[in-house]
Amino acid sequence: MVDRHWIIDHLFSEQIPLSQQQQLLAQSIRAYIYNHEDVLHDDTSYPMKNRKGELCFQQAQGLLETCYTISDRDTIRALLHLHMYQLQNGEVNGACQFIDLALRIAQDLKLNQLSTADDRKAEDDRRLWWSVYWTHLHMAAEYNRPMMVNDTACQIPYPHKLEDEKSDVGYCIDFSIHHLKLLKIHFMIAKKLRSKLTVNGLLSMVQDIERQLEEWKSQLPEHTIPEGWTDETDTLCIELAIILRCRLESTKIQMFECFQPLEDHTMSFMELLAIRNCMRAATNITDMLVGYGKGLRMCTCAGMLGVIRRCISVHMANSKSSIPEIAMTAKQKLQDMTGILSCHSFAYMHEANGLVATIQQSFSTTNQVEPVSTPLPSFINNPTPSTSATPPTLDLSQFQMTHPHLFNNLPETLNQAVDWTQSLGFPSSQQPQSSILPSPTFEQVQTATSLSSDTIGTAPIVEAVSLNHRLANPSAAFYQPVEGSHNDKMHRGMAPWAGIPSPLSSDMFDRNEYTRSLQPGWHPQQQ
Repeated sequence: MVDRHWIIDHLFSEQIPLSQQQQLLAQSIRAYIYNHEDVLHDDTSYPMKNRKGELCFQQAQGLLETCYTISDRDTIRALLHLHMYQLQNGEVNGACQFIDLALRIAQDLKLNQLSTADDRKAEDDRRLWWSVYWTHLHMAAEYNRPMMVNDTACQIPYPHKLEDEKSDVGYCIDFSIHHLKLLKIHFMIAKKLRSKLTVNGLLSMVQDIERQLEEWKSQLPEHTIPEGWTDETDTLCIELAIILRCRLESTKIQMFECFQPLEDHTMSFMELLAIRNCMRAATNITDMLVGYGKGLRMCTCAGMLGVIRRCISVHMANSKSSIPEIAMTAKQKLQDMTGILSCHSFAYMHEANGLVATIQQSFSTTNQVEPVSTPLPSFINNPTPSTSATPPTLDLSQFQMTHPHLFNNLPETLNQAVDWTQSLGFPSSQQPQSSILPSPTFEQVQTATSLSSDTIGTAPIVEAVSLNHRLANPSAAFYQPVEGSHNDKMHRGMAPWAGIPSPLSSDMFDRNEYTRSLQPGWHPQQQ
């Protein structure tokens, strides 16, 4: 997957002259790798702390001033690495500038159009284009930014693994494609929840989103199914699969939290179903991390913090539920999550420690009597599709006797649906949706300009979008350049995404070359 010997002998060689674009790429790769080692490798046996990444980034910025006016593939690859460097350091605005420029250069080179080049060159261009598009889409979805290109401008197929490439290349490409598709659904949710819809239109829209999410899940490749994993399964395969499946559940939470009831508010049928869906999604995330969290590397854990924060928010809200079974389940899952965040690679992260402290504080300040276990109603344990306009047939007699206030507003016919949906804050069928409170996850986010150890562990648990989103970003994951691609061998160090180590980092980067660069007197210009 990575011709590291060629990269070290050519791109990082002091004897072979390089063009300005190649020098820019070399310094960009160095900046990303050194910073990755510095920020996200405390869980290794050889953590290295240095400022080489910052020095290389400054050198790359100087080279970019003379390179950005010329459309070149090397410049795009360099911009992708600089984008990842900025996101690792919490500089969202700077990262956006780099990816926007990369997108414009890619469009100028017509990488989004069908090519008549040979198979390897065409495949290489496809990976480069989809890397840029994917990263741009991620920034638009996570930070409420406009898209500079639409789907109609993408006239080329998705990348694919070539026959002579190793399986890990296929894992990265599969992850990239399915993550991109999930981001499209995420972006669509954010857009539609802000649109003006009637009540029935909103319910129909949510039903359609559920269908798309299930279709997305059914298309996941076989190697992402946990039941098929063995001791011999590639750890990269497992990590990428966990990320995909947890992000699916996180997307469900983002959608259904719009229907969550307000405090001291009598819950309607729809709100109970929303609680059930959010609880089920958060439970799936917790169980996945309990089963496989010990094998995650620190850089992967950093990419998962946004999902974990959202999951904990659901559990903490449910722990205060008036329904005993929901409260007991939520408290148990919070204990499980505390165990996960207190060990493994999570223990090295300030924000994970902050989440543990928040959970422990919530338990210590709770004055509620431990709830008595009560069976949940059938529609929570074994639900029918949650967004059906016509309520399903439910066996609620036992539960309704003990909780009559929960079902006072339950509609008996479809014509009465408007009455109980108005209890959610929804407008009537003749009223625009302006009064609907959208999911806080999709509100515009004010991001800080830095990510320091003093700030990442102090954000409140209820914050919808936290600083960790800057770490949970995709990079140029599509760009695993084709083996033997002319003039492109030097670029095979592209990380599969910002939450997974670069192939040039701890496992595959030449340690002799790395440690040599750490000797006193080293400067990027010497490289």
